[in-house]
Amino acid sequence: MLIATAVSTVATVGSTVYEGRQAEKQAEKSLESQQQAEKKATSQAVSSKIESQIESNKTNQKQADISSAIASMADLGIGGTDLGGKKLRDSQTARTTLLGE
Repeated sequence: MLIATAVSTVATVGSTVYEGRQAEKQAEKSLESQQQAEKKATSQAVSSKIESQIESNKTNQKQADISSAIASMADLGIGGTDLGGKKLRDSQTARTTLLGE
C-alpha cells in the first residue's frame, strides 16, 4: 500500500510539473504573439500618419499660400496702395483719387 501511494504521489507530482511547464510555454507564446501584434500596430500607425501627412501636403499644395505671397510682395516693395504697378506714397494717396482729383 505504501508503494502504491508513493507511486501515485510521484505520478501526480510529475503530472503537475508537466502541466505547469506546458502552461509556461503557452504563456511565452502568448507574450510573443502580443509583442508581435504591438509592433505591427505601431508600424501601421506610423504608416497611417505618414500617409495622412502626404495627403495633407497634397491638399495644401492645391490651396494658395496667401501669407507667403504677401511676404514675397513685401520683400519686393509691392503692397500698400498699389495701383497698376505704381506705388503711391501716403501723402499722394490722401490727395489723389481714381478720377485724378
